[in-house]
Amino acid sequence: MAINTIGTVSEITDIHPSSLRRWESQGYIRPLRMFLSGASHRIYTDAQVELLKRVKGYLGEGYYLKAAFRLAKQNSEQGEPVDE
Repeated sequence: MAINTIGTVSEITDIHPSSLRRWESQGYIRPLRMFLSGASHRIYTDAQVELLKRVKGYLGEGYYLKAAFRLAKQNSEQGEPVDE
């Protein structure tokens, strides 16, 4: 498993870090927390990065956020590939 920080995930998915934080606060995604030097860092799993790529795609197709996450999760469970 790679260590995907919020900055890395933002670059990979082209989703702004503030959006990732907002989606976390809304309960759509829950990154792991790693404590280094007294500070907490968000760490996203590879599966979460793939999920976020799917969400970004659905948002680009005009879906609302809630629907985009629902569809992305359904397609992740079905093992459909992510278009990059």
